[in-house]
Amino acid sequence: MSIEIEAVAAPEGSYCAKHPATPGIFVCSRCGDYACHHCTAIANREAYCQGCANQPLELPETWPARLRFLYLSIDGRIDRRTWWLMFYLPTTLLYATVVVLEYFATTRGDHAIEVAENLGLIVVAWPSFAACTKRLHDRNQSAWWLLLTLVPLIGSFWFLINLGFLRGDAAPNDYGPPLAAPGGAGPHHT
Repeated sequence: MSIEIEAVAAPEGSYCAKHPATPGIFVCSRCGDYACHHCTAIANREAYCQGCANQPLELPETWPARLRFLYLSIDGRIDRRTWWLMFYLPTTLLYATVVVLEYFATTRGDHAIEVAENLGLIVVAWPSFAACTKRLHDRNQSAWWLLLTLVPLIGSFWFLINLGFLRGDAAPNDYGPPLAAPGGAGPHHT
């Protein structure tokens, strides 16, 4: 089984930044240095030099970029704290709002509210999938594990325990390095 790598190959005649006598094979996705086969770490279908592979990632600075990373991309990892604050809490508040709207819609016979609710649920489907996928990546698990949520009761219990309470990998794993702690002081270790 081969893994498709989206990394950029180092140009002909380039040499590893750490081993100047060894030809470079990839360009690091973070710093742009050339890395040889000894120094290249593959994570999340991208190549990193050893220095960058061991450094935690930071959330993007601007809110639009941060929201795009959290809710639209399935690449990378998020820790428990980010998952609780940026996914679970907002989703729970959204569902509570839907329950209240559903109550008013059924008592008044208003079908427009029901249509709006269903459209809202469709809109949050992908961001929910993306956030949960990144949380699974933090635990070095594939998004295929989300299928377990289709099993009544057991799936929901597993979902909450696995994503909400179990610690992610502190070191880089198959899906990349962990997120940095707030302030950039190393990985979260959560």
